[in-house]
Amino acid sequence: KDDNDMLASYDPATGGLLGKVPIATRQDVETAVEKARDAQRSHWGKLSINEREEIVIKAYESLTQSDDEEAEKEIEKTIEQQLGELLAMEMGKDIRRATGEVRGATKAGPYYAREAARAFQPFPLRQGMQYFNPLGVVGLIAPWNYPVMMANNLMV
Repeated sequence: KDDNDMLASYDPATGGLLGKVPIATRQDVETAVEKARDAQRSHWGKLSINEREEIVIKAYESLTQSDDEEAEKEIEKTIEQQLGELLAMEMGKDIRRATGEVRGATKAGPYYAREAARAFQPFPLRQGMQYFNPLGVVGLIAPWNYPVMMANNLMV
């Protein structure tokens, strides 16, 4: 894609270019939604609530770990730390608040997943059972001021 099809992100403190991402066309969005629907129908929707809970929790855990614990202590940063730094640069937030937002999301996400799994367990009715099934794809637009935490709260 040429530069007209790219969205540039700048550090508000320095004016420096942080990176560029492609601007999605209507067709890009429709393709992504269709792929998500296919995945939901063929895989995600067939999993039990407890299996979905486990996958979501593992995804959050992956943000706070590196592959090599010893290297992490000396050199590497966790994805959680890297996201905090990126958020600080993109939003102009101080590193404490940006890292706190990301850390809050990584701590709250597993809790929300466990609570959702608990709330959506099948339960008996007078005649039969009440089941909760995933309905499909959800689009999410996060506000600029707390993008990680708001996306986290709405997604899980």
